[in-house]
Amino acid sequence: RLIACLRNPVDRAYSAWWWRKLPGSEERPFKEAIDADFRDITDGGLGIYLDEGYYANGLKRYLDLFSRDQLKILFFDDFQNDPISVVREICEFLGINQAIHFRPQVPYNVATPPAVRPLVAIARTIHLRDVLPASWKARFRHTASKLFSSTPSMRPEVRRWLIEHYYPHNRELEK
Repeated sequence: RLIACLRNPVDRAYSAWWWRKLPGSEERPFKEAIDADFRDITDGGLGIYLDEGYYANGLKRYLDLFSRDQLKILFFDDFQNDPISVVREICEFLGINQAIHFRPQVPYNVATPPAVRPLVAIARTIHLRDVLPASWKARFRHTASKLFSSTPSMRPEVRRWLIEHYYPHNRELEK
């Protein structure tokens, strides 16, 4: 059984950029970064931000190897909005007990804002991370991210360009 969780490709591209921008791996503004990606893809190369949103291409490769009933496609927004229902769907798809106790927790995969990095370094030095439960560390990162890092808004014209860019890819995905 395979499970694919798809995110709006526009939001996914922006999130990927921000994930690299926050720690300093990406220096370019978002528009400049996706323009470079688009040029790379147009020249036959791979992009960092745009390629991952071409979901139909990836799913076709799996469907060449597996039957459609072995693949469950979920949407990230559904999981964010109603994680308990989505987990139940997954359990049903996998043929396991849907009565499991599932309690949504704080997001785990959160970037550490630059303002908080000195605290993280101190926590590592005194081995605080070795004694704290993982759930506390995730809660700290989530709270620090909310307090010290605000993701800048995507410019509306860039969002429109991305929506148009992904339009044919999304129509292919619908098929």
